[in-house]
Amino acid sequence: MPLTFALYFALSAILFYLPMLLIAAWKVDPATAGFVFFPLSAAIALLSGPVGRLSDRLGARVPMTVGSLMVAVAFGSLAAIAAAGIHHFWTAVFPAMVLMGLGMAFVVSPLSAAVMTSVEDEDTGAASGINNAVARIAGLIAVAAMGSLAAWLYASTLGGDAASAPAFGEAGPNLPPALEAARLAASDRAFAGVAACMAALCLVSALLSWTTQPAPARKSDA
Repeated sequence: MPLTFALYFALSAILFYLPMLLIAAWKVDPATAGFVFFPLSAAIALLSGPVGRLSDRLGARVPMTVGSLMVAVAFGSLAAIAAAGIHHFWTAVFPAMVLMGLGMAFVVSPLSAAVMTSVEDEDTGAASGINNAVARIAGLIAVAAMGSLAAWLYASTLGGDAASAPAFGEAGPNLPPALEAARLAASDRAFAGVAACMAALCLVSALLSWTTQPAPARKSDA
């Protein structure tokens, strides 16, 4: 359950605040920004079966750890992209989201299997429901907590201009060029801070995967 909470906390925060950055600050078309969700859905749909079979052979530890590390790298890349002011959706943000989708595909199926096999057969339904509830609660807390962090970083970067600019993630009227540039830089810094924290949380998830899941059984043991 701690692994579920950590991973879905990070995932929910990125999927909530990244579109806000793209649309409000980078002026990306909303239809284009919606493609940030496509790699996750496509990867899970296409790879859940093969990853589940891989998990059956190797155990859950390896795919869950590798997947969590891939998500950590993806979120760290998003943090670096925003911090560097690289405002390219298709060549910078989208590849990072593809890596995130692949990483989550390596985690979701083994995680669900690990949760349900950790209890007696008659309790698998309850275990699955609790795991899903933990994921949803993590998402709610992530949006609230990381919203406070993003707002603080945004306001502290703008300084005295904060009162004249829309809040982080808000679409506002046309601003003077200097204020618009400051707002863009502040938005980038706010999201970069959130993404860096979420990358660190995914590293925690990888550590939990490695330390809490049993090692693959050797052939002689089997």
